[in-house]
Amino acid sequence: MTFEPPAEPESESDPDVLVVGLHEEFLTTQKKEVVTGVAQVRKTIESESADLEFDVERERAEVTRVVVADQEVSSVPQPYWDGDTYVVPVVEEELIVTKRLVVREEVRIRRVRGTDTVSVPVTVRRERVVVDEIDVNTKPGKHGEESNDSV
Repeated sequence: MTFEPPAEPESESDPDVLVVGLHEEFLTTQKKEVVTGVAQVRKTIESESADLEFDVERERAEVTRVVVADQEVSSVPQPYWDGDTYVVPVVEEELIVTKRLVVREEVRIRRVRGTDTVSVPVTVRRERVVVDEIDVNTKPGKHGEESNDSV
């Protein structure tokens, strides 16, 4: 608030008039950054072993020998598929007065599928962060309590 005194008092010598000088104060503000603490951040990596289970497909051949009645053939029969079984004719020369080709057996090969569960050791890594707060107001060499907060 500003007060403006009258321009001129009517009479400075008049004892009924009192002249009072007014003063006004103004405040100003300033900001200053002050270091109140320091934090040190460290990152660590922890490793732990774990067993990981998963299904693994496997395939093996199942061989079955089938005896067939003597069948005379003029040439070696070609292998063929019978459904999911691969049939390989086995021939043998049989000596008689005349030579002829005879199928003695067939080898039947079929794929057999199965699933096995296996356990494989693996290493799992996990990161942790450690924050140490350092109080700048303490004497050198003596820091505040160390905080081991894990994140």
